[in-house]
Amino acid sequence: MPSEPKGALQEELWDLIVTNSLSQLVDFTTRRDQNGTENTLDLLLTSHPSLISNVSLHADISYHCIIHANLAMKTKLPAKPPRNVPLWRKVDTAAFKELVAKLASDFFKLDPMMRSVESNWT
Repeated sequence: MPSEPKGALQEELWDLIVTNSLSQLVDFTTRRDQNGTENTLDLLLTSHPSLISNVSLHADISYHCIIHANLAMKTKLPAKPPRNVPLWRKVDTAAFKELVAKLASDFFKLDPMMRSVESNWT
């Protein structure tokens, strides 16, 4: 168990850990400084420790180590909505041309050259 918090930021982190019943899975030194002082700087917090296995030190980079862990979880991909494929051969072309002409006429009646791009699109 980590030591008690010493400042406001540490207090907030401590409250977050306690409130959410999180477990810290890194229980070994992850940093060694030039003086030989060892610290655990990395956090691997979880509310489901059984989903994480093989938490280990991977390699040293300078004075800091890499944490390696296996996560046992499956991703759920959302179902893709069906594609909307327009059937253009079933379009009433005369009505379509009339609609497009009306939209163009209505748009140009608003004098788009004197308005901003944003107002023309709304």
